[in-house]
Amino acid sequence: MHRFESAILAVFVIAKLALGIRSSLGSGILGPRVIVGADSELYLESAKRAIWSVDQWAGAVPPGYPLLIKLVGSHWRVLIAAQTAVSTFAWIYLALGVRQMFAVAQVRLVGFALVLATGLAATFQVWDVAIGTESLSLAATAVATGACCHLVVRDAGTRRLHGAAAVVAAMVAVLTRDANAVVVLLVAGFAGLGFARCREWRKVGAAFFLVVVAIGAIGLSTHGRRWYWQTVDLVAIRMVGDADAQPFMVARGLVINDAVDALHRDYGGNVIRLLRSDPDLDEYQAWIAKEGRSAYYAYFARNPRWLIVKPVAGRSDIMQPGLGGEGAKYGFDIAIDRPTRLIGALAFAEVGLLRWLVLSVTAVGALVPLFSRRARRSRALRCGAALLVIGIAHFWIVYHGDALEVARHAIGATMQLQLASILVVCGLLNTLAERKNAD
Repeated sequence: MHRFESAILAVFVIAKLALGIRSSLGSGILGPRVIVGADSELYLESAKRAIWSVDQWAGAVPPGYPLLIKLVGSHWRVLIAAQTAVSTFAWIYLALGVRQMFAVAQVRLVGFALVLATGLAATFQVWDVAIGTESLSLAATAVATGACCHLVVRDAGTRRLHGAAAVVAAMVAVLTRDANAVVVLLVAGFAGLGFARCREWRKVGAAFFLVVVAIGAIGLSTHGRRWYWQTVDLVAIRMVGDADAQPFMVARGLVINDAVDALHRDYGGNVIRLLRSDPDLDEYQAWIAKEGRSAYYAYFARNPRWLIVKPVAGRSDIMQPGLGGEGAKYGFDIAIDRPTRLIGALAFAEVGLLRWLVLSVTAVGALVPLFSRRARRSRALRCGAALLVIGIAHFWIVYHGDALEVARHAIGATMQLQLASILVVCGLLNTLAERKNAD
């Protein structure tokens, strides 16, 4: 490893540990100064259940994060330390994988630095000190992506190790967030078909295994009725009051009274009425439980335009998440020091116009292999293009899966799009440098 890369790595590790230590030694709601959200209590409660109980695996929340809480004995300082350590390892492993994708030393250094700077970006790093699934999910995404980068450049002697890392990381992602299960199902399914065409049966078996795990996780989610509150949110926020969607829902049996209308106009101000079982909302909740989900998907079938137009309208949730540093959008008070924020902003600046520019370059750059034989040989460009498609699909799944805090729920998609940008931009630079050296 080059001495500059060693220095970058040292800065990264020190900055990651500093936030975890400050949070663990601070004073907050649970003792340490950590982010506690609306779902934190659900994860803490789930962690108290017996590990083989049905409620542990098919309860109100996915089982992955409660299992981590159980593993650390529900000690919050140990939990924050574990999240910080796992996240640190995951980003380093990813950076080393991306580094291997490039032959030109200068580009290799840039790719390595950009990945680690992204790991310090407030948008992503702040979740290391949160009681929630974000940090573990992001770490699993980093390891899975890093493993794939290692797989395409490593020799046969190490491929089994990185292949196992990819499978394990995908399993952790599936068990941590339901949206991840759908993403892994789609990716593994298409990958398995591609491997089958090439008769790479070992890879087909790994892909088929992940498909089975993902389907099982989706089945557990359905059994645990985790879709219920998501549908409550989706119908109230997006469909009640919509000129096209509301009549369709009413025709399917939805009754809209003053309480439901108030829920649509100010969900945050009226959600407590749902939680306290307000009689005026009983009919709405009963309809959601019986007809809501099927009516929601039926509307999609009749109005495919909604599938595309709505996510495009909500694109700011991945262009400019607003989750970092002071966390102003969600009221989180875990501050990341200014030097670390500036380092992170070198790779991922929370500026909408700049994010649009970067993603536009990524989209155009991903098409270059279609017109250039030299670029077609670039593994980084091909992987970046694939990750771009996965990130867009991931955001689409998240957007249509829940209407609340889309930016937080789509943080994994935001990360995938950022990594796609790094791979594509560095891939183009590497291709240009190789062409110049050849001339």
